[in-house]
Amino acid sequence: MSTRGGSVSLVEANPVDVQFGKRFKAAREAKEWSLAETAKRLEQRGIRVYDSTLAKIEAGTRPIKLAELVAAANLFEVSIDTLLGRELEQRHNQAHVLMLVAGTAIKSSDHVHDAWVAIRDKVDDLSTLDDLPGRDILIAGLMRALSLLTDADSALAGVSQVARKNAGRALRARK
Repeated sequence: MSTRGGSVSLVEANPVDVQFGKRFKAAREAKEWSLAETAKRLEQRGIRVYDSTLAKIEAGTRPIKLAELVAAANLFEVSIDTLLGRELEQRHNQAHVLMLVAGTAIKSSDHVHDAWVAIRDKVDDLSTLDDLPGRDILIAGLMRALSLLTDADSALAGVSQVARKNAGRALRARK
């Protein structure tokens, strides 16, 4: 609502904002998140917004800010173009998805590496405890875990490489 000269008038929603709000709401509901949960998750990404603000965005009565749009697209794991309702070429969508896959593989590889280092440290710690009952079984189990993590890291590196290569092909094919 806005007031002018003491009179109250309802603000008309912009049709573009209304359509965006519908797509935003659909993306949120696809994740099965409440407005409050979505606001909390956005805040964890550095975007301070209230659930009442999100309700206004969904109703189309409050335009979304650029930083909110970027964070929401990342949160919902969709492209900004999808939230905006832009019709894209299939190859562009493929490239976007492939880059997301590559990014996930790289992040996952970092986590695998951290786990590998932590387990390797524990193997070193156990190796000094000669009189520990079951030590050899523990070390063997941890060594097996290290082997599996090495395999997982190799697989993730392959996924990342293939995804990036195919994303590049998809983008070049657009030209």
